[in-house]
Amino acid sequence: QSGRPNRRIAYYSDFPVHSVMRLTDKEQRLVNGQAGHGDQVSDLLAEGRRLLDRGKYEQAAATADLARQMDTGRPGPILLLAQIAGRRQGSEMQVQVLLNALGTVTNDLPIRRQLAETYLAMRQIGAARSEIEGIVTRGAASFGDYVFLGRCSLVEEQFDRAEDFANHARTIAPNAPGPVLLLAQIADQRSGPRHKAEILDAYRKTGADDSRVTRQLADALVRVSDFSTARSLVDSLITAGVATFADYVLLARTSAGESHFEEALSFVETAMQMAPDRPEPALQMAHIAELRGDLETKISILRELLATGHDNFPIRLNLADALANQGMPEDAFAVLQNLKLDQRSDRELLSLSAKYDRCGRPDLALQCYAHIDPNGTYGNALVLVHVLRGKLGCAEAMKIHEKNGLAADNYYKALVAFGRMLGVIEARPEGESLPEDVQRRLNQYVGASSYFAPKPNRNLVAPLVSIVAPIHRAKDEANLVAQLVRQDYPALESIVVINGPDIDSARLQERLERSKRFQRVCVEVLPDTASLTTSLNAGLSLSRGKFLARFDADDLYMDRYVSRTVAFMQSEKADICGKIHVMIHFERLGCATVLAWGDGEFRPVAFGNRANASGSSLVMTQAVGERMRFNETLQAGEDRDFYFRAQAAGFRMVLAPPFDHIAIRRAEKAGHTWKVDDISLLANSRNGYFLMGGTVADVEMQTERFLKDNAAFGR
Repeated sequence: QSGRPNRRIAYYSDFPVHSVMRLTDKEQRLVNGQAGHGDQVSDLLAEGRRLLDRGKYEQAAATADLARQMDTGRPGPILLLAQIAGRRQGSEMQVQVLLNALGTVTNDLPIRRQLAETYLAMRQIGAARSEIEGIVTRGAASFGDYVFLGRCSLVEEQFDRAEDFANHARTIAPNAPGPVLLLAQIADQRSGPRHKAEILDAYRKTGADDSRVTRQLADALVRVSDFSTARSLVDSLITAGVATFADYVLLARTSAGESHFEEALSFVETAMQMAPDRPEPALQMAHIAELRGDLETKISILRELLATGHDNFPIRLNLADALANQGMPEDAFAVLQNLKLDQRSDRELLSLSAKYDRCGRPDLALQCYAHIDPNGTYGNALVLVHVLRGKLGCAEAMKIHEKNGLAADNYYKALVAFGRMLGVIEARPEGESLPEDVQRRLNQYVGASSYFAPKPNRNLVAPLVSIVAPIHRAKDEANLVAQLVRQDYPALESIVVINGPDIDSARLQERLERSKRFQRVCVEVLPDTASLTTSLNAGLSLSRGKFLARFDADDLYMDRYVSRTVAFMQSEKADICGKIHVMIHFERLGCATVLAWGDGEFRPVAFGNRANASGSSLVMTQAVGERMRFNETLQAGEDRDFYFRAQAAGFRMVLAPPFDHIAIRRAEKAGHTWKVDDISLLANSRNGYFLMGGTVADVEMQTERFLKDNAAFGR
């Protein structure tokens, strides 16, 4: 092999794949026994893994082949070849390589463990669990095997069972990072990244030093906008010489979160140089483009990723969303139409069903539901879909829930609420207090004390507040007038922008003026074809107030909504306010829950520029209204775009708790501007969050009573 090209044959499956590859100088020295240290096979494998991380698949495969020739009974070369096959040809080929290797090595445990990992990545949970349970039965299990079983339970959102496995693994290996990382993942899914960060930070304070823990802690801190601490953690990895391309992506996220976009791009370029074939740096570049309001560049980057072989489900969903937001539903559908439903997890199927609905293909949304496991984590969701579509009676659905032993999740609670609305299930006694779990969840918002008990305002005169309210449907007129008139704030002007048919502008103006609640009433009429963003911008231009509040014509805004929000902003010296947790009432189901935007964690003050709140709860100062406008090229996602750009421009944002406002999901979904399936919305509601049954009036009464009964609020 001295200087001559090496012919490599890598048996990825029953069919050999041939290629010619010249060895690197380092590889040649290893083969010739000139490494000078350690086991030659181990050194070859380490070099192969480095080449794999850098995306040099041909050289990595050549190195793995050489290692296998030197020790045919060792599993390491097989594992590396399988990883290469997975990167190049997909998970199915990786499984095939591993299955072909069983029986050819003296120790098959590493192969079975990687086989389980591959099955888990493919969301074949049963097959993954079976491989590890076989190892446990043989009495050969390590603490890592119990961590793996916990990860399987976590994918199925069986949090208690996942915790049991993690704690058992910790009794076997008290100081190992694996069980702690699993507990942190569970905390993240249950209650958000801040709890995850607390667990990882506590582990590091014991003196343990593991780069994975440090990296995961930095990721959690970026998500809660603690950018300086996250940066220092990543810098420590770089100083220690253990940084990977993923750490530079983390630094890019940190810089982007602080609106240092050029610095963020430089970190992305470094990550690309370290791992040119990995998609994560390009995905971060696409996100930076979005933060800058450049959706065309984001779409171009995502298309390029798909064209260069990075064809995975999250990238396709991301691209489809971006295209739909640009008013290109046909292009969005083209991105999604060739996805194989039988290879998607149940949660992915729920997400995909919403995208198909948005693209105007409810037939494919139904096909997604048909692939959901009726006995799995989303079994209740499937039952609820059948009930709502009239294919299953509510009483029969309850029997299926009991027979299949399904969890009492939000879907089940929605089913119960629906049954009560139909009279199939006995209603709760009138005047009964909210369930204990609901009250416990609501208590988390005590942190926003300045919303309920703001600092005294020394201004003798309340600043004028302009309420900007677009209206498209004539049937929403009565509700809009009621929500505007009921506000108890003393200094209001009403700016209503009509962009729909059959709405009498003169009558609407007369109704508002007759209430004598407003210092000024302005009703602007735009063409019926005018978009929501055009209408909002028209309303901003007509406003004279020191604060501008957006109202959605079909939502509920309680009496103290404006007064509490303005006082909250004054107390916190904020420029912009929104709700990251929003109470949503499903008229069709007869129940309400809280939907979480962004990472789902409530905090009164937003940091960085990544906070994404609901558009229907947007309130801003006059300074923001004069400088910012909604992007009229967007067909959807205009709220997120506005929040991101406002924060990137340096405006201070606060987040209000989910009281005083209820977004309504009408039974006639076709009338909504924002077309998202009710079931998918429930899937995105906060993990383990409460669900309240009743009409929207019942929900309003229950939450108001809760505020009055709890001394923590309103002081």
